[in-house]
Amino acid sequence: MIRQSTAIVIFLFSAIFFLSCTNSDDYIFNENDATPIFVSAYMTSAFDPSESQVKADTISPADSIIFVANVSPSKSIRTKKYYWTIDGDFMASEFSFRGSVDSPGRHEVVFVLIDYFGDTLSDTLHLWVQSPPIINSTNVIPANQSNGMPTHGGVHFAWTAYDPDSTYELLYRFTLKKTSSSNSEEVIVDTTLNTSYFSYWGSLDMFTQYTWQVNIKNEMYTNTEELFSNKFYTGGSSKESALMGSVKGHTLDLQAFEDSLLYIVQIQDSLNNVVASDSGKEICKKYFKYRFSPIKPGTYTLQISSPSHPEYAPFKQRINLAPNEVLDISETELVDSIAPSIKFIGASTTDTILFADTLYFEVQDNGHPISGNFLEVGINGKPTDLYSTSNDTLMVFLPKSKVIQLLSIKVKDLASNKSARTFIVEAKHDE
Repeated sequence: MIRQSTAIVIFLFSAIFFLSCTNSDDYIFNENDATPIFVSAYMTSAFDPSESQVKADTISPADSIIFVANVSPSKSIRTKKYYWTIDGDFMASEFSFRGSVDSPGRHEVVFVLIDYFGDTLSDTLHLWVQSPPIINSTNVIPANQSNGMPTHGGVHFAWTAYDPDSTYELLYRFTLKKTSSSNSEEVIVDTTLNTSYFSYWGSLDMFTQYTWQVNIKNEMYTNTEELFSNKFYTGGSSKESALMGSVKGHTLDLQAFEDSLLYIVQIQDSLNNVVASDSGKEICKKYFKYRFSPIKPGTYTLQISSPSHPEYAPFKQRINLAPNEVLDISETELVDSIAPSIKFIGASTTDTILFADTLYFEVQDNGHPISGNFLEVGINGKPTDLYSTSNDTLMVFLPKSKVIQLLSIKVKDLASNKSARTFIVEAKHDE
């Protein structure tokens, strides 16, 4: 108890001595000695001091903009964190960065800095992203797929469009293209208008597909989000019609074939007589286009086949051609409807075969090799990888067994047609 009291007395004496030797007025906080901290934010188009720096701006959705934050007197002050927000949502955690804002309308961009003491400093920018022009795709003339359009005397085009911002003048780029018999497009008109209508007074070919397009932009060079495009077909005499369309094979099959498929397109009358016929291969393994003009109006059967690939079932469709009409069948896809075949290569003609170390099977999809990814082999109900393939030949390496074994083979083609067979392999007896 005596030692503890002595220590307390010494501590108090020391404190009194320290206060008596120190000028406490020197440690009173003086706000004149404090260094204020400020933050400021601005937008610019380039990391160049000569570029204009703004607190508010109007941009297009595709514009790139640079956001810059300054801290005074220096960015090296002790901070907890700093970040940008847009309309209250997190945007970035950098002092300066390049970005874009795609959502149309007014946006509030804020730079926030929280210092070491937990004080929050911020600066706000105002950004207006203009909306792209909008076209009413249903309120247009001529309507999509219009038929029997005149070849002389003029064709009139009209559309309605507006700018949601309502302050900008709209400009319209109008194009008119003709699809030729060789499937290429020829530009007939390409012009810029300040009115939402156009009349073409030149002559057009009979029974031909034309495409007209409108791309709209405002004076800030903001374009519509999608190019507007419609088709129409010219007519001919009242005693004539036309037919057009395209055909392709199964998409996965096309990727596997080395050459483009050959197609034959026929139009047959009610007595199965061929009225018109066309043949050709796909363009870049995509599709083959056909066109028949002129044809006498009436009811016909359209038949499409690929003679070099019999796995494709012929396509048949009943069609009715009205006078002065172009009927567009659009795109037809031939369907592979024949499953692969599985056949044992050997003397046996039944599902019972003699044991051998290697058994050979012919697995065909009308002459096309079967991929190992579409093949399953099992022994006694369990999958096995004791096999290999070479073109259309499957080789199974069978383990020796003194009892009967069940060998199962499953295969599917690129069109997901499936085949399966199970073979009984007789027991292997020692000689």
